[in-house]
Amino acid sequence: MNTLLLAALPAAARPAMASTTDDPDLTRAGLTPVDAARIGEALAAARTDGTRRGYDVVWGQWHRWCTTRGVAAVPADPLTVCAYLTERAEAGRATATLDMACTVIRHVHRTLGVPDPIASEAVRQVRRGLRRTHGAAPRRLARPLSVEDIRQIVAGIDRITPHGIRDAAIILLGYASAMRRAELVALDLADVEPKPAGLLLHIRQAKTDQDGHGQQVAVADGQHPVTDPVAALNAWRELRGETPGALFTRIWGSAISSDRLSGATSPPGCSAPAQKPPASTAPGSPPTPFAPDTPPPPPSPASPSTGSPPRPDTKTSASS
Repeated sequence: MNTLLLAALPAAARPAMASTTDDPDLTRAGLTPVDAARIGEALAAARTDGTRRGYDVVWGQWHRWCTTRGVAAVPADPLTVCAYLTERAEAGRATATLDMACTVIRHVHRTLGVPDPIASEAVRQVRRGLRRTHGAAPRRLARPLSVEDIRQIVAGIDRITPHGIRDAAIILLGYASAMRRAELVALDLADVEPKPAGLLLHIRQAKTDQDGHGQQVAVADGQHPVTDPVAALNAWRELRGETPGALFTRIWGSAISSDRLSGATSPPGCSAPAQKPPASTAPGSPPTPFAPDTPPPPPSPASPSTGSPPRPDTKTSASS
């Protein structure tokens, strides 16, 4: 295996090899250091950061299991893989988890140019038997939010403050567009195209669009002011200004920065399970859980906290 393919492997599966400048395969192919760098970048971009992190975790589990058993993780014996899959299945792992393990094991073996144990008849039959024994039905999906749920959620946000204006826009736009959390925070101001009856969002890359062809999502004007996503976004844009760059940015104190929110720092309301606001939560209350970029105020000793405003699990962000 040439050193360029190291970029395609999980970190724990990368063998110690010389630098690309000492690789005889690259020299034989007549590649320059610039060629090698370009190819390496393309190989690294073949999978998203999230996929690579997932591969690292799955390969680490397999490698530790093999180390405990005193067997080789690569090249692996097909019967070793069969033992691993059956043990994991007996421990209650879902069929999808076992399939992911096979995918990663296959990927590493093929990348290293060694025989793929997953292609063996023994592993194929064991996987088939585990599907019949344990089933492959997906887990029950959570109940999707209704417009009434969203109305109750945004009712607990103080939409006079910068945080509240921004967070209401994120929640309502995410619900109306069915976009994932990562897609929402990746939007730039230039990706929003106003239309007579709403707006058009240009999504440059999505989880279901790994090749980056781009998608367009139309969002219509809402019928009710409280849940109108277009009006909420316009309110945020008026506050944010028309400076090119990230659509949704961090807020430091009361100052709106140009720093983009990330999938990890976007309002928790875009990913956590939604609940109805407690009866004591009135509109205008501090939207503490919707402002992760500022430290929350400590609870008052004289008036114990009655709970946080709910966090919605929109159709888009739940899968992010």
